[in-house]
Amino acid sequence: MNLVASAQKFPDHTALQMDYQVLTYARLDDTTARLARLMAAMLIGPGDRIGLMVPNVPEFGLVFYAALRCGAVVVPMNPLLTEREIAYYLQDSGARFLFAWHEIADVALVGRPRPRGPSGSWRERRRCRRQWQHGDLLAG
Repeated sequence: MNLVASAQKFPDHTALQMDYQVLTYARLDDTTARLARLMAAMLIGPGDRIGLMVPNVPEFGLVFYAALRCGAVVVPMNPLLTEREIAYYLQDSGARFLFAWHEIADVALVGRPRPRGPSGSWRERRRCRRQWQHGDLLAG
């Protein structure tokens, strides 16, 4: 059963929980749909690889499911990686985008590979970085 079917069948059941923060299947479905639209606006689509450098928090699941909605491939990355390790993971996987936890975004930005020619395979998305701060996706 996928997320959409679960949201339809069990809308008020708990899908994700961390401490006192609870997300129902309906809310998870809605939030990941909104994030998937943001990803699509960033030109993330089927087959694109995205790095996901987020600790074990509900936002990991939000970005993960949103990426799946776009058809993207998620490359999970440990938030404790060094700049050199970040660069290796991104280059080796072919990830074009990196979603990093706000507390480690600066290290992730330094560790990202440099643009590879005019194709612009790496895109800086400061606008989206400002939009996606801790808890923003869970609000509203």
